[in-house]
Amino acid sequence: MEKLFYCTLGASVLLLGISAIFLLIAERRKKKLAEAAFAEAGATLTTKIGDLWLDEDHELWLVAREDGETPVHRFSDVLGASLSEDGVQYIWKNDGIFSAEGDDVWPPQPDERGRYKVTKRPAAIYLNIFVKKRECPVETIVLLGRPCSRTSRLYLDAAAKTAALMRLFNTVCPVQPKKKK
Repeated sequence: MEKLFYCTLGASVLLLGISAIFLLIAERRKKKLAEAAFAEAGATLTTKIGDLWLDEDHELWLVAREDGETPVHRFSDVLGASLSEDGVQYIWKNDGIFSAEGDDVWPPQPDERGRYKVTKRPAAIYLNIFVKKRECPVETIVLLGRPCSRTSRLYLDAAAKTAALMRLFNTVCPVQPKKKK
């Protein structure tokens, strides 16, 4: 019985090690492709948030990808951004982030007792950036990819980054007045 346990443990550790190596290779490839795309566009990295690379001086940005073409976008190409926390959509309204189907503010604030209205631990935060290009109309960034408490440092950091990016991508290109027919 002991021998079976140690064989299973050894196989698990081996598979974990192999997975880690493949993950490291994929991350290096993604970084290399992003650096090449940025260099080709004449941009330099000023800010990096997860897979989002920004050159604020030249107003260029990209989302790093593991394979294929990595398009470099201009700030002026942005139509807007929305975020999704565990499937609930939030949009930019009145200089703030609100639920698309209600008036719930994001990130949620605790009540006076320190409790949140939603008790489920958030598992994922995705930022969707809408672009004026047909070949790549939406760029998606994962800012939180595992369940955590709303009071954890991981969630608070992801929420702060998401709020800053929502503000940036929703105010970088002013809203155009609607054309009259």
